Amino acid sequence: MHHTRRIITAYEAVYPDPIVVQGGDVVAVEREDDEYRGWWWCVAADARAGWVPAALLTPAPTPGARVSAIAEYSARELTVALGAVVTWLETRDGWVRVRRADGAIGWIPASCLDGGPPPA
Repeated sequence: MHHTRRIITAYEAVYPDPIVVQGGDVVAVEREDDEYRGWWWCVAADARAGWVPAALLTPAPTPGARVSAIAEYSARELTVALGAVVTWLETRDGWVRVRRADGAIGWIPASCLDGGPPPA
């Protein structure tokens, strides 16, 4: 079941063309995020890069390693306006994947949501 939440802090997407992988795709791991532990900066074969949750990489990521994605994933972030209502889709390590009213889907920091994400 999906829940709606109001945006209490606007967010502007940072990366216009981020990494997108399919299960089995190999990525190069560069570094772990200092603020959001569990997210790793990875570069795909097509040179697109972005933050990927460690839970979607095997074996466990380490700097300089080449690992495989275990599922389809997009690092697309979403620009959201203060006061907008979004539909919560999933949560991973401080970030929430949401859908705007116009149907666009992407990641925003959980801190942008009123009351945070609903329980899993």
